[in-house]
Amino acid sequence: MFLRPSIAYVDGGEVFLHSHQTDPATADFDRALQLSSKDVSVRRFRAYAYIEKKDWEKALQDYDAILKRSPNDKRALERRGFVNQSLQKWPQAIADFARLIEVTPNDAEADRQRAYAYGMWKQYDERKAADLRQVVKLAPTDAEAKKTLQALEKRTPAPAAASPEPSAAGIGQRDC
Repeated sequence: MFLRPSIAYVDGGEVFLHSHQTDPATADFDRALQLSSKDVSVRRFRAYAYIEKKDWEKALQDYDAILKRSPNDKRALERRGFVNQSLQKWPQAIADFARLIEVTPNDAEADRQRAYAYGMWKQYDERKAADLRQVVKLAPTDAEAKKTLQALEKRTPAPAAASPEPSAAGIGQRDC
C-alpha cells in the first residue's frame, strides 16, 4: 500500500494542533506541503492552525489557495468568511457567506453569519433583516434570530423590494 510521503508530517501536525501547539503544527504542515504542495487537506489543516494562532493573513492566504482549486469548498468558504470577519473586512466576509449560501442554500448558519457581517459593516440593515428572516424560516425555534430580527425591524421597516446583492467579483481573490 502506497502512502503519501507527507503523511507522517500531517499526522504529527494534527497531534500538535489537537494539543493546541500551533507552532510545531504549522511547521509540520509546512513540511508536508513542501512534499505535496497541492494537497488541499494539508492546506486546510495549516489554515486552521493559523486561525488558532490568530495569524489571520496567513490563514486567508491558505483559504484563498484552497478556493482557487476548489471554489465550492463549503468549509473553506465558511472559514475564510470567519477570517475576513476577524480582519473586519466586511464586504469580503459578506461575499464569502453569499457564495456559501449559493453552495448550501438551506444553511441557516451561513445566513446568520452574513447577517452578522452586514450588521458589523453598519450598512444594509434590510439585507441583514432578509438574512435573519431566512434563518427564522430555516430554524423556526431560533429565539436569538427572532429577537434580533424584531429589534432590527423596529428600527428599520422591511423594504418593499430587496436591493441587489453586492458583487462578489474580485472580492477575496488573491494570488497565492
